[in-house]
Amino acid sequence: MKHGIKIKHDKLFPVKWAVVEADLKSYIFDSISPVDGEFQLNVETADIRSSTLPWYSSFNLLRIRDSSWSPDSFHIYYLYNQSWDLYRLDGEAPPIHFVNELSPISLSVETVTEYLKFFCFFLQVDGPFLIVEDFDELILPDCISMDVLSKLKASVREVKYKGKIDNDCYLLNATVYYSNELSQAEFSVDSNGHVDITSVPLTAQIGGLIHP
Repeated sequence: MKHGIKIKHDKLFPVKWAVVEADLKSYIFDSISPVDGEFQLNVETADIRSSTLPWYSSFNLLRIRDSSWSPDSFHIYYLYNQSWDLYRLDGEAPPIHFVNELSPISLSVETVTEYLKFFCFFLQVDGPFLIVEDFDELILPDCISMDVLSKLKASVREVKYKGKIDNDCYLLNATVYYSNELSQAEFSVDSNGHVDITSVPLTAQIGGLIHP
């Protein structure tokens, strides 16, 4: 999965990363390197970190990158459990759904917004599909017009929780950045972690963005 667009990752999906223990790092080297038969992990330059996710009790998130790789925006992500079973997040929904079935998730009003950010961050539909809450999260092209810039500043807003239906499904409104468009989308998230988009009206089109 390549996140090659110009975004500030730590703000779009803020988690606390910790360096993994030596035994797990060694296991990862032995298990996946070279990644995709192309990206070799180097003992001196690899950076492997993990983070807990509040809706999982037995899975953590793993982030792998190596300063020797090009482009340097290339990151690899996995979900893994205490047995060190690795599940690659590849830009599609099935790996997340599969892990959700292995270890039922626990969503709440307090965690569903971060889960939606997580889900969309690791979903690619012909390009990244991201929840944006702050205008400063975007690095915009120099050629952007003042009219579009004004629309963007006015449209980017925090995710809004709108309540539940049937006591099983959370409803949220969020600003979505996809391809070269910014939209206000209505989402539903059920208790099993399935996400549906109910409407995506276009807010503004951003010219000049390039997604490697």
